[in-house]
Amino acid sequence: MKHIIFIIFAILLSVNSAKSAQSKWVDMGLDAKIRLISSNKIDDNGFSLVGIEIKMPKNIKTYWRIPGETGIPLQLDFSSIDGVKSYKIFWPYPLRETKYGTQDYVYYGSIIFPIMLELDKNTKNIKADAFLGICANICIPVNTSLELELDFNKIDRANSIRLEQALIDTPIVWEKQVQAFGDVQFNKTSGTLEIEINQDIISPDLVILDNGDLSTLFSEVRLISPNKLSYQLQNIKKAEALAKKPLRITFMTDQGAYELEKEIKLID
Repeated sequence: MKHIIFIIFAILLSVNSAKSAQSKWVDMGLDAKIRLISSNKIDDNGFSLVGIEIKMPKNIKTYWRIPGETGIPLQLDFSSIDGVKSYKIFWPYPLRETKYGTQDYVYYGSIIFPIMLELDKNTKNIKADAFLGICANICIPVNTSLELELDFNKIDRANSIRLEQALIDTPIVWEKQVQAFGDVQFNKTSGTLEIEINQDIISPDLVILDNGDLSTLFSEVRLISPNKLSYQLQNIKKAEALAKKPLRITFMTDQGAYELEKEIKLID
């Protein structure tokens, strides 16, 4: 119900907006298009919420930050215009998809990727060079530029609501007192990762693993005991590198999407 209220309110506000804070749509092929949108708000520390909006037919997909075995995730570059000090992309929880013997993490249809920009206060416009993949029966790499004029004296309330709603769909850090996951152990010989899980709050099918390396891929999950998950590392040569970074675990619960990091214990 709250999603419906947000959408209706955003539509009503957009009708009354004199000038919406959004770039022109850019066609990407396969009847998909992309644009930049902005809240036209900036806080005292120079942070402003913008977003990449993608519209696709229901049978067209693009990819999560860790795409899986195929596909190209959204990559952005704001460096062509001065004024952007830093940025962070927020990724909505994706769909796990297994097709043709491969496993990927994808989005179908329409999606907004919220982005927090750190800006110089006098920044008047932003430009994002975007690179991503979209797929149907064929996949197309897309390379395009999106430019948007900013006016912090004219807040775009409709886009603000849409961006804040998109943020709700992105994972937040798990800070609850109840433990979601226990020890994470990796057997270097077998290439098997085992994770203790609290099944009272988490479904094994809704757990996604990554260590920030697009080429470090795990098999589909196996439940080897009531509270332990097992994954096979697809490239055993990656075993030693696993301990260099914490494992990020992204998961969905009945209260929304969360994530946390766990250190990996290597065992022989």
